Amino acid sequence: MITEEELIELVKLDGQLPKSLDPFVMWIATLSDVVDLMDPQAIILAGNFNIRNKKVIGAIEMEVNQRIVSLHNRFVRVRPTALMDQGMCTDAALAALEKALMDKSLIGPHTTQEAVA
Repeated sequence: MITEEELIELVKLDGQLPKSLDPFVMWIATLSDVVDLMDPQAIILAGNFNIRNKKVIGAIEMEVNQRIVSLHNRFVRVRPTALMDQGMCTDAALAALEKALMDKSLIGPHTTQEAVA
C-alpha cells in the first residue's frame, strides 16, 4: 500500500525516490512480461493519479529494460501520459461522444418543435 506521502512524491515532477517505493517500482516493472509479448516502443503511465516523478519513472524504465528479453537495440521508454490530470475527464468526454454518435437520438433535434417540422 502506498502512503499519502509516497503518493505526493509520485506526482511531484522533481520528487524523491524513497526506498519505500521500491516494491511499487518492481510491481510496475512486471509490465516487462507484456512488453515481451507485444514489443511496444513505449509504456505510457496513466490512471487515477499522475506519476510524474522523473526518478520513479527512470527507475521503472530501468527495471523494465533489465527484465525484458534482450534483443539488439531494444529499449522500451516509460513515459507519463501527456493528458496528465485531465485523463479521466477526457476519457469520460470521449465515452459520451461515442455514445452520442452511436445513438442518433442523442444528437437529433433539440426541441419538440424541430422534431415535428
